[in-house]
Amino acid sequence: MPFPRRRVLTVCAGAFGIAAAAYLTVPDKSRHAPTVDDAELSPSHFTHLKVPPFATPIWSVYIKDDDIQVERAYTPLRGIDDEGRMEFWVKRYPRGEVGRWLHSKHVGDTVEFRGPLTTWAWKDGANWDEIVMPLIESKGYKIADDLNPDRVDAFKERPKGPVEEPLYPHLLVGTRMWDKRPVMLKLSRTDLWEATIFEHLASIPDPDNHTIPFYDLITPPEEPTSEYQWCIIITPRLTDCRDSHLRTVRDLVDFVTQVVEGVCFMHRYNVAHTDVARTNIVWDERPNVPDHVRVEPDSLLSRWFKKKPPVVRKYWFIDFGLACSFSSYESRGLVKGLCGQHRNIPELSEEVAYDPFPLDIRQIGEMLNRDYLALYKGAQFLVPWVAKLRHDDPTQRPTATQALAELQHLTSSLSEEKLSSRIYKHGDWPYLARNTAFVLLVWFILNGFFFYYQWDRLRMTVTIDSETLAALDNATNRVIEE
Repeated sequence: MPFPRRRVLTVCAGAFGIAAAAYLTVPDKSRHAPTVDDAELSPSHFTHLKVPPFATPIWSVYIKDDDIQVERAYTPLRGIDDEGRMEFWVKRYPRGEVGRWLHSKHVGDTVEFRGPLTTWAWKDGANWDEIVMPLIESKGYKIADDLNPDRVDAFKERPKGPVEEPLYPHLLVGTRMWDKRPVMLKLSRTDLWEATIFEHLASIPDPDNHTIPFYDLITPPEEPTSEYQWCIIITPRLTDCRDSHLRTVRDLVDFVTQVVEGVCFMHRYNVAHTDVARTNIVWDERPNVPDHVRVEPDSLLSRWFKKKPPVVRKYWFIDFGLACSFSSYESRGLVKGLCGQHRNIPELSEEVAYDPFPLDIRQIGEMLNRDYLALYKGAQFLVPWVAKLRHDDPTQRPTATQALAELQHLTSSLSEEKLSSRIYKHGDWPYLARNTAFVLLVWFILNGFFFYYQWDRLRMTVTIDSETLAALDNATNRVIEE
């Protein structure tokens, strides 16, 4: 007796479910580095090793990308051998700048690195916790729980993880106590004047001011034995522009306009950022409310029925560690040094002085060309304008005010249809094609189920009387004889 079709379908669905559950729950074979073997952790694996500071081995070194001013921490697999060599396991991520750059190197190429680098250091022992932690909390801020001295003995022994920026060890994550607002705490050297420039710009009431809000400045007591003196800058924790933040051409125009407005504002007050890059521009994912207003979470019903106002996204500049500030327009001068993340700019030099203000304009062009025009379809209308910003001769580039005026003139001619059109990355499916393919796939699946379950009902029973059947037989016989 053959199985009914529904029973066969049930058996197949059950087998598929078991296979899917096994795929999701059974762990894959370990794909570890070739220098590591699978082994169970010993009971003392997390026991802290107490060693004096001078005997602490090199845990990580910083490797710098020559093309852009970015460095990343890498841990040697075996430390340093007798010949001064180190081995690294370098992963190549799609968005990893230094990893991709290292994979392009060949045997014999020169790579610049430094280390070990000690950050957030205070004194030997737990004095950092005893002095700085209470100082931070007295200002109304709280360090993430995994970095709280109540849970571990000393800051240097705390576990690394998502609560601390692994690529930026001078940054810490915390919250503002009264409204639970996520904040970022940045350790900065006082001799670089970053905090002074930052606080000055953030305090200026100007609609073109795109300096990230400056919450607080904490200055710990001076440490006589330290080579540098440090301060802690506290700002809101926002999302940088490496995450997807553009959906339409209007979003792109708004982003570029705000970036140029921010540079115009800084130049108006005789400050050159000198590190305009996508990683130094952030945006707020929260609803558009004043920063001092506490946002209560909506109830489930209000999320469904409450009409949400249109969100106007605002972009902010961060990281003024390389900024150049002058007291007036007349006192502006030239600078030297290889600064910024875009290292292909011709005037950058450690020997020949250059003007830092045209450098900002070129950096805007480099950022847009590399991170947006080369990645997105639908942004080609900006190509002629970006080409002016990327002129090799600094004197031929427009000023920030001129660049903003040209951009506004260019975008004012765009139609509403163009502004509302979607932009997408090269290689991605367009929005309409993706949704059409999805609808067709669902239609085919539903039709397949329909015909499978309704096949018996689609059979038609035709009743033929004996006279009609005899006539059909006679007609068939005549055809055969002929």
